[in-house]
Amino acid sequence: MDRELNLPTLFSSALLLMAALLMQRLGQSSDRIATKDWRLLSKIFIFLALDEALQIHEILIIPGLRHQVHPALASTWVVPYAVLALILLWRFRRFLGSISRATASRLLRAGAVYIGGAIGMEMIGSFAVRSNLIRLHSPWYGAITGLEEALELVGIILLIDALLRALLDQRNSLDLTLRLGPDSDSN
Repeated sequence: MDRELNLPTLFSSALLLMAALLMQRLGQSSDRIATKDWRLLSKIFIFLALDEALQIHEILIIPGLRHQVHPALASTWVVPYAVLALILLWRFRRFLGSISRATASRLLRAGAVYIGGAIGMEMIGSFAVRSNLIRLHSPWYGAITGLEEALELVGIILLIDALLRALLDQRNSLDLTLRLGPDSDSN
C-alpha cells in the first residue's frame, strides 16, 4: 500500500475524485459565495486525487535534508503539506461558518481523520525508522503504513458521507447515477 499506481492507491484516488465531483455538485446549488468555495475545494480534491495516484508529494522529499531535521520530519513533504492544510483551514473558516453546523462538523471530522493518517502516521513511521526503533519494510513498518492508509480511506469515506448528507439537506432528495459501462437501456 506504500507504493504508487497500485490497486489501493487507485481506489483512494477514485474516492477523492468522487468527493471532488460531489463538491462540484454542491457548488451548483449553493449561494454565490458558497459556490466559489465548493468549486475551489473541488479543484483541491482533484489535485489530491492526482497526488495520491502519482505521489507528487514525494518530489518534496529532499534526501540531504533528512539528516538536518527531526526524525519525524524525514519525509520532508509533511512540512509544506501540514502548513498548506492549516492555511486552507484558515482560508475556509468563513465558509465553514456559513454552512450548516452539522455539515461543517462532519467535514472537519473527516479532514482530521484523513490528515491524521496522511501526515500524522507518516511522521510516526518516519520517526520510528529514522530513530532505529523499527526497520523500513519490517512488519511494524507495514502496520504503520497500513494504519496510515486505513485512516486516509476512512477520512475520505467520512468526507463522502458528509458531502452526500449536505446534498440531501440542500435538495430533500438525492438522485445519483453511477455508470461503469455502456448504458444497457440504449439497445
